[in-house]
Amino acid sequence: MSVEMRGVHLVGDAVWGDNGKGKVVHYLSPNAKLGLRWSGGDNAGHTVVHEGTTFKMHLMPSSIFHARSLLADNVVVNPQTLIAEINFLRRNGITVNPENFLISPDIHIICLGIN
Repeated sequence: MSVEMRGVHLVGDAVWGDNGKGKVVHYLSPNAKLGLRWSGGDNAGHTVVHEGTTFKMHLMPSSIFHARSLLADNVVVNPQTLIAEINFLRRNGITVNPENFLISPDIHIICLGIN
């Protein structure tokens, strides 16, 4: 099945929970120029099966497999989680570099160990 994309596709829901948003983004992203995660933190997650490998992610946008991806201003980033996800993706053959993964300079960073 192919999807012709024009304009903007927003994937969201009216409630919090496990509703499959990550899977929908993964499905739509092969034809996208940019995919972004616009809010939230690493307390929730999404599971995507890409080319037979299961990826359980908490911060990385599901679009990272196909399109340029961005963590936008309202995302709350735990650096340890983000680094672990980037390393896992790279170990499994997924390119993550400054050309295809952008981080807003205005994201919120969790500073662990600060009293």
